[in-house]
Amino acid sequence: MPSKCSELVITTPVSLADNPADELAIREIVAELRRARSKFPGNDRLFKALVEEVGEVAKAMLEGGDVRGEACQVATVAIRLMTEGEGNG
Repeated sequence: MPSKCSELVITTPVSLADNPADELAIREIVAELRRARSKFPGNDRLFKALVEEVGEVAKAMLEGGDVRGEACQVATVAIRLMTEGEGNG
């Protein structure tokens, strides 16, 4: 069964050239995905990791930390959860 996101992919034209900041963010996320899959190949704790990373974004926002870096890790774990599911490896 397709997700709501799948339907958007089919119907929404994408042009990253319209916003260079989006392209840079996506490149950072792809690099982090590669690193994370190499370092943590299993997907048995992705939901827990996602919740932990969201907490780290909140902490960075409140304490003046690296919000962008933490947000990149949230995006990375969210993509892994979306593409790999939880608990299959």
